[in-house]
Amino acid sequence: MSRSANPGFAWVRWKRKRAKRDGSFAAILDHREGNGLADFLGGGSGGIGSVAHGGLRDFNTVRALEVVAMEAEPRLLRHDGEAVHDILHAWGTNGIITRLWLALTPAVEWSQCVVAFGGFDAAFDFSERIATDPIWIKRLVTTFEWPIPSFFTPVRNTLLKPRR
Repeated sequence: MSRSANPGFAWVRWKRKRAKRDGSFAAILDHREGNGLADFLGGGSGGIGSVAHGGLRDFNTVRALEVVAMEAEPRLLRHDGEAVHDILHAWGTNGIITRLWLALTPAVEWSQCVVAFGGFDAAFDFSERIATDPIWIKRLVTTFEWPIPSFFTPVRNTLLKPRR
């Protein structure tokens, strides 16, 4: 299943208004309110959701792109399938993304979890097991070494400083 959208469309609005009815984008893009889909496609690579559904360069995450080439006589071009890789992470200076088609997955009401470990190796091993095991339904699995988590405002007050 896929859905087309305008390049300036902010996925945050999609999530709030339509995801439950239509599904969620397979690779959730940037979480900031003002960023559009083309902003991420022109310079991004993964996104939340890529652990389960693949990154932008994995076939079928981005189904198609319509672009206007910056030429003496601009042309409207459509890139489908593997041809989207000619555009991803490289467009914006050589043309304008005017429409895009992205893969959808069923919408999920997510819960978030933060887990702390005594050392980075144990945290990484745990994260890798979660990320690679298909039994877990996940949208993001990330491992950080201290003090990086202390910079994340949403979880800053719930974290304990590591004992040394």
